[in-house]
Amino acid sequence: LVVDLSRQRLFAVNRDGKVLDEFKVSTGMPGYETPPGEYRVVNRARYAYSKKYEADMYNWLGLTRDGGYGIHSLKGSGYEHWLGKRASHGCIRLSRKDAQYLFPLIPLGTTVRIVNRLEPLERYQPISDEDLRELIAKLLGTQRPVMPFF
Repeated sequence: LVVDLSRQRLFAVNRDGKVLDEFKVSTGMPGYETPPGEYRVVNRARYAYSKKYEADMYNWLGLTRDGGYGIHSLKGSGYEHWLGKRASHGCIRLSRKDAQYLFPLIPLGTTVRIVNRLEPLERYQPISDEDLRELIAKLLGTQRPVMPFF
């Protein structure tokens, strides 16, 4: 995962750095800036509660052991109109729908890079069936494309 603070976006990227999906987020407002750096998901919870901010947080992906920073959604949906703008106390807020989608896909230990400005990104393009047949034909050493058996 990569969070671009300048765009207020979270990008799910593959090992080659190509974008698989993109999500609108809210990061830290002035005085509560989200710190750039490389983190790992250190804890996870469907529900967490912040005593400091008296906030119900859903689909929590903790980035620091002390619970200071994480990726999550909030109770209700009123906060969602702020997504795309700096509005949090330092955490990375997602919509409830996006947090529910991402939570089961992100295991403990997942790397999360938070950057001030991300270089231009390339989107992942799956291989077409025709290109796949040609690739298989080349690998098998045949002249004509073959139909894959899957």
